[in-house]
Amino acid sequence: HAGVAIFLVGALNCLLVVSGFGITWLSMLKRYELDCRVQRLKGELERTERQLEHIFGPLRAITHATEVGFRSFVLEHAAEMSCSEEAVRQEKLEAHIVRCPRSCEARRYRDLVGCTLQPLNRRAMEIALNHTHLIDGDFPECLYSLYSHVIEMDALLERWSNRDFSSMFPLTGYPVEV
Repeated sequence: HAGVAIFLVGALNCLLVVSGFGITWLSMLKRYELDCRVQRLKGELERTERQLEHIFGPLRAITHATEVGFRSFVLEHAAEMSCSEEAVRQEKLEAHIVRCPRSCEARRYRDLVGCTLQPLNRRAMEIALNHTHLIDGDFPECLYSLYSHVIEMDALLERWSNRDFSSMFPLTGYPVEV
């Protein structure tokens, strides 16, 4: 009986050693999988940080600056227009500029576009064009609209430089989604 007991103890030890190796191997495999996942997540985080640094942060700052600049222009020149809602005042001011392209407001609008808004719009377009490799998935439609807006505004600036004020606003509005 002693031989059987020794054999069983040896078999049990062998089973424990093999189980230990198995558990160690499984834990190392799981650790490897987790390390791979951590590396993938770190890579995604670094990409997101590059997107924020090179695209979304600068675009947001430019968009904010152009929005504030245009809103300030509207508030200054539409203050005397009889309506309390800003959007209605803006529409009335734009209609006035279209009707009277040589008015003081129209001249100030052209100055604002030429000196402030359009250089910022070009910069936004440049940022998007130079960092398209950081844009995931389908190219956003709002960036195509931005390109159209910038190109149309450049054409308007050229026309205005030749004293052609027959068109005061581009066909493609500034994409607010940018």
